[in-house]
Amino acid sequence: MASCIEMIPYARLHMRPIQIYLLSHWRPTSQNLELNVPITQYLKSHLIWWSDTANITKGRSLQHWETHVTITTDASTSNGWGGHMDSQIVQGTWSDIQKTQHINCLELEAVLKTIQHFFFLS
Repeated sequence: MASCIEMIPYARLHMRPIQIYLLSHWRPTSQNLELNVPITQYLKSHLIWWSDTANITKGRSLQHWETHVTITTDASTSNGWGGHMDSQIVQGTWSDIQKTQHINCLELEAVLKTIQHFFFLS
């Protein structure tokens, strides 16, 4: 699976739950490679994607994609958020409820708000 990450769209996304499951049932540094790992419905549900030929034969272009637009964003729990694209700037403040959210959530919210501003609402 790991060898397919760059060539199969969404491979990393569909591999991660399987990795987490396996690591919760087997420790590679201290347990034998022959240890049996239980196959649960949870694991099966994540393996189904890999067994679908349509998913693993899509492939990805080997051609390098050029970046046409670069946006930069930032967020803080106290001051709000901001983003810029070229010389254009957008910024805002958080509500009292938003200020209590984890910084990772606020960073993602800043990305979303910036993209919406420059690409959907202008």
